[in-house]
Amino acid sequence: MKAEDIKKIVDQYFGLDISSKSRIRPYPDARKIYSLICFKEFGYKDENIANPIKRDRSTIIIQKRTAADLLETDLIFKKDYDYCVRKIKRHYEKLNNAKEKVSEKINQKDLSVLDFLSKGHALTQGVGDDITRDMAYGSLQKMKDILDAKSQFQLACKAKEYKLI
Repeated sequence: MKAEDIKKIVDQYFGLDISSKSRIRPYPDARKIYSLICFKEFGYKDENIANPIKRDRSTIIIQKRTAADLLETDLIFKKDYDYCVRKIKRHYEKLNNAKEKVSEKINQKDLSVLDFLSKGHALTQGVGDDITRDMAYGSLQKMKDILDAKSQFQLACKAKEYKLI
């Protein structure tokens, strides 16, 4: 999951834009929660966490440290953090399920085409000319390669559509 997607979910939960410069109480707490989730749950580097919220690496380091302390002492902060983590994990699972469904559909279509091609190949086996049979088999292999490339491309397009890439 991208850091931008995590930012959107945290923004949505708090009802604000965490990339703003405001220092009013909910803004820094939301930024701390975002930073800690990106680091703890997804293992992002500080630079990758900082870019979507327009901060630098050193700010993220401090936010993570203070967020870890707040998790132990502030019950409201912990509740907000836990809710955001659950929501992000649900969103992440939905994306993975969508990715699997797209992959299954592409594989089913490919299997039906390959099945048709293999039947066509079986028909050419009765031909007495070895050259014709070799040409048919070579065409079958090329078609399989093309279908593999096509399915990879379709999967990448669908993954982009679901914002997985």
